[in-house]
Amino acid sequence: MAEPIFTLGYPRNDIVYSEGYLSAKTGKNGDTLTCQLGIAANHGNSGGPVFNQDGEIIGIVSTRDTEAEGVAFAIQSKYIFDAVEELKKDTAYQALRLPVKSVVKGLDKKQQVKKIQDYIFMVKAD
Repeated sequence: MAEPIFTLGYPRNDIVYSEGYLSAKTGKNGDTLTCQLGIAANHGNSGGPVFNQDGEIIGIVSTRDTEAEGVAFAIQSKYIFDAVEELKKDTAYQALRLPVKSVVKGLDKKQQVKKIQDYIFMVKAD
């Protein structure tokens, strides 16, 4: 806990960088699928990656606590890896690969964001 984290997302039409920290290894009411973040998150952050200081994805923003300011929740990345492995059992997804090492590890935050932001997309739903 207390690990520094950051997100990139689209709570407006421009990409937005936010900093915070991992505040609990579980989510609301002890949910073990999610973790709790101390970070400002808005509607456009949902579905966006949560990075640790090495630029590794530790989760995906899923929701925020509407009763508390600056509290959000993220699906932990280990469950995303499990889902990908399950998908790969289907022949249509066998070529799906996730990197095991961060290509931005060791870079300063500004360089990490510069490299990562090109892979974060806005998805609009009507």
